[in-house]
Amino acid sequence: MHYRTMSRRLLAWSLCVMVLFNFILPETLRVKAASDEYLMASDLSGTGTIAKDQYGSDYISDFYENTSPSSAFASSPSSFSSISFDVSVKINTVSNNNLTLMAYAMNTNYGEWDQAATNGKVQAGQTYKLSLNLKNYTNIGKLGLRVVDSTGVAGATFSYTINYAKVVTESSGSASSSTTQSTPQGNLNVSDVSLSLSEGDGSNQYYKEYVVKLTNNSSDSITGIQCLLPTSGAVSGVQCYGSGLKASYSSEYKGVLFYYSLKLDAGATAYNTDTKFGFSLNGVTTYPANAKVLEINCASQTSSNLKYNLTGQTESLAYKDTPVGKHGALHLGNVPNYKAPVLVGEDGTKVNLRGASTHGIHWNEMTPYVNKAAFQSLRDEWGVNTVRLVSYVTQGGYTEGSKDKLDTAIQNGVSYAKDLGMYAIVDWHIHAENPWTTIDSAKAFFTKYATMYKDYDNVIFEICNEPTGISWYTGGNDLYSYCKTISKIIRDCGSNAVIVCGTNTWSQDVDEVYGHELKSDGFENIMYTFHFYAASHYQDKMDKVTSAYNAGVPVFVTEFGTCDASGGGGYDFDNATAWINLLDK
Repeated sequence: MHYRTMSRRLLAWSLCVMVLFNFILPETLRVKAASDEYLMASDLSGTGTIAKDQYGSDYISDFYENTSPSSAFASSPSSFSSISFDVSVKINTVSNNNLTLMAYAMNTNYGEWDQAATNGKVQAGQTYKLSLNLKNYTNIGKLGLRVVDSTGVAGATFSYTINYAKVVTESSGSASSSTTQSTPQGNLNVSDVSLSLSEGDGSNQYYKEYVVKLTNNSSDSITGIQCLLPTSGAVSGVQCYGSGLKASYSSEYKGVLFYYSLKLDAGATAYNTDTKFGFSLNGVTTYPANAKVLEINCASQTSSNLKYNLTGQTESLAYKDTPVGKHGALHLGNVPNYKAPVLVGEDGTKVNLRGASTHGIHWNEMTPYVNKAAFQSLRDEWGVNTVRLVSYVTQGGYTEGSKDKLDTAIQNGVSYAKDLGMYAIVDWHIHAENPWTTIDSAKAFFTKYATMYKDYDNVIFEICNEPTGISWYTGGNDLYSYCKTISKIIRDCGSNAVIVCGTNTWSQDVDEVYGHELKSDGFENIMYTFHFYAASHYQDKMDKVTSAYNAGVPVFVTEFGTCDASGGGGYDFDNATAWINLLDK
């Protein structure tokens, strides 16, 4: 279930990658402060039973507790620039649907305590990740995990696996510095990078570790290198140590994918015994000799590479050097080595869209940000080439009194984007609704804007944000027929812009599109939406994207977040990286 908040409070700019299977890192990389992880539990399974708390009226089961955290951080948490208690727990079985999972910490062994809880009731087979900020603690006492029965009844049972429970710290390092890569000649390939892995010193009792060594044998700089270590089975609890390295297990590639993101100069070697990754010891045999480089990313491979560095300053660009100036009107094309059509520019080369999505631009908190200076800041300081203009349909939106306000914001936003050479997505923001309930308003809306922007190179139409309670294809008033109706209107108005169709269940069941795509009715330049929030959506949702892509369905991620689906926190940067790695492919 999707727990998106209905609040009108400002979520500010929701940074989202609008990307078609290939995300390239920004050209300027910052040196991060030193970080450490203190692992307290991993691959720990057991059962629990809800009982009445002897100290109060709560009905709980504490199934993990650490009463003596490491002295490395327990007595002086304020000395770190950040410190958190992070856990990943899979609920294997549960006897009722009233249980909530919590991570908790006490300021002293028996003092004040805080908690981080799941957003909603736990379900069997789901993995939950929680993070609790410990920065304001004076002394860390107990750290633990518990399950609570919100109905105040004893006797409920559950079983669990703690994938990991750890404290993550980041120390205040030296001032950030930045490096700017040179522009390669465009002929780099995986054979230009040498990779070797060596086993760690064996001092880690919980993990099997590998130290990474990469050498750039080319005459150009490389910004990122993705590699694979095949394994004989699935591994869990993948961890990384050292700057610039990320790793996660891939069921599709049947091994650990690891990604080195920092710039590697021509002829340089990245090797440090502290730069390594590891995973839980669970009997899986690995084969280091088979590790290989899968892909390298460099400036010549990013079609959105602009002729300036991300210096934090806006710049005056010639139109030919802006995103739209470089690529022109976008359309779908078949590109070698891709299983589904991808976005390409007028010259037929694939194009990366990286963007920011507004919140509801009819709400007073958001409206002021639709201005040219803000858009230029996104373009020049953040490397953004696309802005998604969110026009809510209900919730006080287009059909509920804000039509004039939204029309003004949309038209201003498209105009600013056009002047700056940025792409603009006009989003009919259906939210938790059946789009057929407002079909007449949708027809009028897209008739107006398809006619108005039929000759614009920078406009994309998203015709149904996150529909719910409706199937993709039934042969009746389904999502397919809605998208067909609106797409016909857009085409009849003379616009050949890319159209993005929402999919059912909060734009997540993109795999159900296969076999019933609009191309069967003669429509071209149609894509299908997928949305994810990294702290709520894991492998089962990744499998949907992979399934759709492998079947040739053109998928467009028009919205994502690193937090949970409510927008209220619970950040999961590791899973966000895993998502980006998937989209990279």
